[in-house]
Amino acid sequence: MAALAVATAKPVKARYGIVATISSVTVADNSTHKTEDKVGETFSLAGLKLIATLSDYSVEEIDTTQVTLSSTHNRPLTKYDSYVTVKY
Repeated sequence: MAALAVATAKPVKARYGIVATISSVTVADNSTHKTEDKVGETFSLAGLKLIATLSDYSVEEIDTTQVTLSSTHNRPLTKYDSYVTVKY
């Protein structure tokens, strides 16, 4: 049902000049990303599906090719790395 809402909402928003901002970002239930990394590995977005909830209560999947990682994670991970910061 959400996919239908996303597909039909965008043309309506554009037509009427509705601007919505991202309120929250969550990992999709069907995301197949790796949830544990080992020391020395590099974090990967492969399989990660992120969902944005917008200020107008609509939802849309975030295109992970448009996501950038914080510069501290573009290197092999250490035992002190416990989170990743993404920007969209």
